Amino acid sequence: LYDSVAACSMGLWGSQWVADCAQAEEDATTCSMLIAYMPSADEVTYILQHGKTLPEQTDQAVQTCTNLCTRVYAVICRGLQLSLE
Repeated sequence: LYDSVAACSMGLWGSQWVADCAQAEEDATTCSMLIAYMPSADEVTYILQHGKTLPEQTDQAVQTCTNLCTRVYAVICRGLQLSLE
């Protein structure tokens, strides 16, 4: 085990990205994206997109997902630390 990986999904509603949509919300989006990210290596390890977007919209989703994954990663690491105490 090298490190932990965090993941985030987003759905595109009109021109607005919404993080971690429920299934009903995601079904109503024009595009969805799932990203797995390893913050310690600053590396996207997996990306899946359904639907079409403009390049700027894709960049925005990737940036937002990686930022959210970094926050989730901190919680994962903290939980692992607490489990060892």
